[in-house]
Amino acid sequence: GADRKAMQPRVVVSAVLVVFGARWWVRRQEHIVPTSTKELPDRVQVFFESYNLTEKIDAALQAGEVRPGQRDEAPPKRHPVVIVPGITSCGLEVWKAAPCLGDNFFRRRIWGQSSMAEAILSNWSCWLEHITPDPKTGLDPEGIRVRAAKGLGAADYFVGGYWLWAKMVRNLADIGYVEDEIIMACYDWRLAFPMLEKRDKYFTNLRLDIERVVANSGEKAVVLGHSMGAMVWFYFMSWVEATYPGWIDKHIASFVNIAGAMLGAMGPLAAYLSGEMDATAAMGPMGTYFETLALSFDEMRDIYWAMGGVGALLPLGGTAVWGSRASGWTDTPAEVVSFEGIGEGPSRARPLEDLYKEVDTVDLPLRGYPSWTSYFHDVAPPLPAERRGAAPERFVNPLASPLPE
Repeated sequence: GADRKAMQPRVVVSAVLVVFGARWWVRRQEHIVPTSTKELPDRVQVFFESYNLTEKIDAALQAGEVRPGQRDEAPPKRHPVVIVPGITSCGLEVWKAAPCLGDNFFRRRIWGQSSMAEAILSNWSCWLEHITPDPKTGLDPEGIRVRAAKGLGAADYFVGGYWLWAKMVRNLADIGYVEDEIIMACYDWRLAFPMLEKRDKYFTNLRLDIERVVANSGEKAVVLGHSMGAMVWFYFMSWVEATYPGWIDKHIASFVNIAGAMLGAMGPLAAYLSGEMDATAAMGPMGTYFETLALSFDEMRDIYWAMGGVGALLPLGGTAVWGSRASGWTDTPAEVVSFEGIGEGPSRARPLEDLYKEVDTVDLPLRGYPSWTSYFHDVAPPLPAERRGAAPERFVNPLASPLPE
């Protein structure tokens, strides 16, 4: 309401101060490490003494931390490493700004780094205009061009001191890796996965990058996929095998799935229904930032509908995977309030299959958005190999797309 809108400037300023304050504090901690409890605040010393911890903590501080890559048991360098970060981990840069942002933001981060806080503070609605895709096309709005940052710096830190993949890169360097042997496969996490190839040739470039490092090293690559990044990698495997059969076996040694929601998650479905994302970490910090801007739930829901990447996180497999009251095999049936509960009309619990059918029959804008049309949510037998390339909506779904042979 009006009170909520009136709070926006104060909330935004507070959020920016918190970001900068946290950044300053964390950077101090990274560069100033105490060697004794005597260097800590008096209250902290009293706390440690009261629990007889002072001696143990002094010993630990004096010993110092040995990074895994510096330990005697650390393995030698061997395979090239491919890192596919999770949702919101990759920085987003402005390559063409609307007049409200101005030319001084060229190639600066609209997501990540302190420039993000600067953009929010100067004009939060302008920042939101740049970060939100056109829901109908799934791409940038007219007159705006935002792209994923490149290189190891694209996802090493979110802001200074708030590390994402920086420690992994540092430990790889400890055992002999250099930048040419590590691929940070950043992508525009706002886009539906097919749009990554259509607009950025992301999967084509990823294939070529992996072929290069494999040829240079003589070893197959190891892939680390985190959160949405694991799903991007599964999509890539389906995509590349449809065109280049046997490519995965030839170029990839192993894949490490780090908390990838391979069958989706219920939390993102709440965002699609209501705009609420408090109950899940699947969206990373994005929901928190949008709530900081004092957006209504309807406004937040519209943003999630516009972001095609979020559609990949919706639960796959329906009742066969998530259960229902009728199935009786789960203590927590995954029945949800239908889209009829949005706006006017009665709310009622429905199985996932009914909900998904409802999207295609009720007059909702979502049914024409790439965030919905880009993905197949059901269970189905794999298509014959020669037909798989014609059904890219199945590529992200392990229940309808087979693993590489």
